[in-house]
Amino acid sequence: MDVNVMVNEEVISSITADEDQLNLFLCFRGEDTRHTFTATLHNALRRNRFKTYMDDGGFKMGDQISPFTFFKALQVSRILIVVLSKHFADSTYCLEELTKILECTKTKNQHILPIFYGVDPTEVRHQIGEFGHSIAVLQTRLADSEKLQKWKSALSEVSRISEYWDFVG
Repeated sequence: MDVNVMVNEEVISSITADEDQLNLFLCFRGEDTRHTFTATLHNALRRNRFKTYMDDGGFKMGDQISPFTFFKALQVSRILIVVLSKHFADSTYCLEELTKILECTKTKNQHILPIFYGVDPTEVRHQIGEFGHSIAVLQTRLADSEKLQKWKSALSEVSRISEYWDFVG
């Protein structure tokens, strides 16, 4: 499986050993990565003393996470990891979560670490390939064109972050 992981050296070097515990928030499309990549990442982070907030699969399709719980987890997290996978844009919940993550980082000292899992950052940026198909389907289903534009902008923004990051693995 070809996986591109982006790592921002500046963010990694800012993490010091004297910090007791760092809080991270994981945003991902459960159907794509919950039991594979994201589970492995989550376990590795926890073993290394990171307190990681993620949907552990206890939610069913259509369930809503309490906005308070979601925003609290976002606010206390220093690093926000977004795992962008082939079907990420199929989920309006993932797109809304990404939008909130980007809004939150504008007011707090947080860092976004995008991980492109089986997708090219260009596909995300320009909404082509799987992402383009997902957005086209959303366009036919969604009456709120303003919300759709917000999501498209969020995808473009998070993919531009990667232009300054190094490929690892």
